[in-house]
Amino acid sequence: MDLRQTNGNLRSRWVVLLILALIAVFLIGVQVIDMSLGRSGSAEPAIRISARPLVYIIAAVFLAASLVGIIIAVLFLSENYRFFKDALPHNVSSSILIKAFLVYLIGNFVLEGIAAAAVIVSGLDSSSQAGNLVYLILVALSMLSAFTLGLGAFSLMTGYSGDYLRRIGFVTVSVKDALKWGIGCYIAALPFLAAAVLISQKLDQTVFHNIKTPEHSLLPYFVGGEGASFVVVIIMGSIIAPIIEETFFRGMLYGALRGWMRVWAAAVLSAVIFAVGHPLPAYFLPIFVLGVAFALVRERTGSLIPSMIAHCIQNSAAIILSRMLF
Repeated sequence: MDLRQTNGNLRSRWVVLLILALIAVFLIGVQVIDMSLGRSGSAEPAIRISARPLVYIIAAVFLAASLVGIIIAVLFLSENYRFFKDALPHNVSSSILIKAFLVYLIGNFVLEGIAAAAVIVSGLDSSSQAGNLVYLILVALSMLSAFTLGLGAFSLMTGYSGDYLRRIGFVTVSVKDALKWGIGCYIAALPFLAAAVLISQKLDQTVFHNIKTPEHSLLPYFVGGEGASFVVVIIMGSIIAPIIEETFFRGMLYGALRGWMRVWAAAVLSAVIFAVGHPLPAYFLPIFVLGVAFALVRERTGSLIPSMIAHCIQNSAAIILSRMLF
């Protein structure tokens, strides 16, 4: 490799890092705007008194699963240490992946903003069942449209090559392997997720006690949605969001970083970007942990399907628990 090619690669890496820094600043800025507009709610709504006995049952199940998760995590990391250490860079253009990721990200924010504005302009009562349903359908359509834009941009830049899609993780695996890796990934992440939640709670009570984490935009629908609205929320949270977010965060963003980074560095950096796209500061550490876990299983299997399954389990559990407890 000559000096000019080396310098070109270094410049490309710095450009990617600069773009990622700008993305992080943009996502954090969105969170700050949410707080300044009075959208800050409690990241931990009060548990209903009638649901408190369930807390002990759920805590016991969670503890048992976490203990199993520690064993799975230790086995996974010990068995794959050499695999991650020696893994070759991904053979795909980082610049193309970053561009497609930006198309998706910007498109998602713009389209969701249009969806919210459309409900306001239409005069629908946002607190009514009809208003809720219309808003949720529009948000779901905006998510799918952003997905189409990002994937379309990627396909256009790569000449509609199926080979490039396989390189970012659109690889089929057997149902058995998909479930094994997906469920195993989620259980292995549980003890680290629990630690992240506890640390976040402690930080919320000390360092960030004057900062209220904005309420997740869909939390009111998890808790109080009824009928068709709740069905749409389940479809959005448990199916649409995992597929879309894994495609762009573990497929394109992580894939771009793996073009010139080792596994752990790419997993950590992509997880940071993933985490700052969620309400801060309380959500950062838990989402970061999940982002790292999803990236590792995507690397190990070469497919996005297991991480989509793990993501689906996490979101479904969050929806069910929110519905049961709050």
